[in-house]
Amino acid sequence: MQYLEKQYRLKQYRLKQQEESEKYRLGEIARHLEEIKQLQPGWCSGEGGTFSPEGIDWLFQAFKENYPASTLHPEMFPTVGGHVLMDWRLEPWRPTLQINVLTKRGLWFSLLSVDEPRWKNLDLSTEAAWGWLVRQIQWMVAR
Repeated sequence: MQYLEKQYRLKQYRLKQQEESEKYRLGEIARHLEEIKQLQPGWCSGEGGTFSPEGIDWLFQAFKENYPASTLHPEMFPTVGGHVLMDWRLEPWRPTLQINVLTKRGLWFSLLSVDEPRWKNLDLSTEAAWGWLVRQIQWMVAR
């Protein structure tokens, strides 16, 4: 009986640790997007405009709803052109997704891809596009 109780408590502990880790990662994404939302005109050596607060909020919500916490999270950066760039730093593929938060469209690029061209336009207002993205990252992580 003690053995089963120990195993149960260990499992509960591991689940709690995983949940805390997932909350932390999502919090980091929220923090990065909030920083992007706060950028002022000329934020990059006099270049770069502002970002739509509604568009950034949409991106966070879409990411939260469609991107599993257990999947490798990207780093997010603003671009001078007004897009958000997701970068996974997975070698040798170096996948990136450049997102226009106003149109909710993204341009995927990777050096090597799974049964897909190196460039792919994604309509990120759809679950299908997010599903495709997640499958690509999961495949790359598994290699």
